[in-house]
Amino acid sequence: MPRRDHCLWIRKAPFLAPRRWCSATCPVAGCSCRATWTRFARQLADALAELHQLPIGELGFLPRRPPRLERGPASDDPLEAEVWSALRALWPAVEVAQPEPVLIHGDYWPGNTIWQRGRLSGVVDWEMAQVGNPARDVATCRCDLSVLFDVSAADVFTRRYECQRGHPVVDQRFWDLYVVSIAMRWMHEWVVGYQALGRADLDGPTAQARLARYARTRLAVAGA
Repeated sequence: MPRRDHCLWIRKAPFLAPRRWCSATCPVAGCSCRATWTRFARQLADALAELHQLPIGELGFLPRRPPRLERGPASDDPLEAEVWSALRALWPAVEVAQPEPVLIHGDYWPGNTIWQRGRLSGVVDWEMAQVGNPARDVATCRCDLSVLFDVSAADVFTRRYECQRGHPVVDQRFWDLYVVSIAMRWMHEWVVGYQALGRADLDGPTAQARLARYARTRLAVAGA
């Protein structure tokens, strides 16, 4: 078996294939057309829902990674402090009511997907694979879609995912904010990835502003 970070999950195929089989990545990340990115977000959701339904009986070797709440804010930004305060307030209830674990990709965002003829056909880069709460993958993709497009793209993705899974995502508020906390720490590096996907318009300040807007949206929900 090749290393996980060199592998590709091919939809409808029960194995990881060598990454040299990959085709084009993320065909519409640079598109501002709502109809186009809506189709894009729905395909991302369909693939993730399919992935989360794979059997995990033989995946006992994968780690279970709890959220690293001991880290705390990486800056003096009041918004980041507010995010961490909400995380710590939400965590006790999340910790005691975990849903059925599934295979988690760990870094499910558009840049780790493979497309052929406009259709999502696989997922690459499995070095962060784990078993855990599916909301973690959902939250990762939601955050990136909010920065690449806007919050409505994240909501399209989530509604489609929930429809395909047949139930609401559990603990979404917590995991959204947890991914936001990671993004606040690393957005200066994530921007490089967005630009590599064709988003030259997403410079540091623009991406940070979109992330802050998304964070405030999720804080409002968490405080409801």
